[in-house]
Amino acid sequence: MKRNLTKQAGLTLIEVITVIAIMAILVGLAIPAYENYTRKTTRASAKTTLERVRALVESYYLNNKAYTSNLTNLGFNANPVEIEKSGEEIPAGSATASYQIVINAPGVFCPTCAYEVGAIPINGQANDTDCMTLFINSRNQKGASGPKGIKCW
Repeated sequence: MKRNLTKQAGLTLIEVITVIAIMAILVGLAIPAYENYTRKTTRASAKTTLERVRALVESYYLNNKAYTSNLTNLGFNANPVEIEKSGEEIPAGSATASYQIVINAPGVFCPTCAYEVGAIPINGQANDTDCMTLFINSRNQKGASGPKGIKCW
């Protein structure tokens, strides 16, 4: 007696599990890389904002013969200012804020400088342990409080 064996089309359970495992590994590698990319992009917006604030402080000095530590004197809506990933000013306390921009009198990074402008990471950006707080001062010295320091610029 002859059996009539027909080949069935489709995937076996082992093949499906293998595909799912490979996809899980790829997603596990892609998510941290994407988060790192967005962290760096947001950091770039903060650096641009710091440069802009520094220029505004210097312009204020030219007009008033004194430095200001109040961002509202420079045209911002608040002091300190919170910015989102794009560098746009947003209302304080917003969940989408990435950095808080502040102007300090001479401090930790440069005790003999006229001022320091800092970007303090908040919300999700606070996970940026490589750079942490970015700063620029009246001597145009740039740095960060994290382990990478000037490499963050």
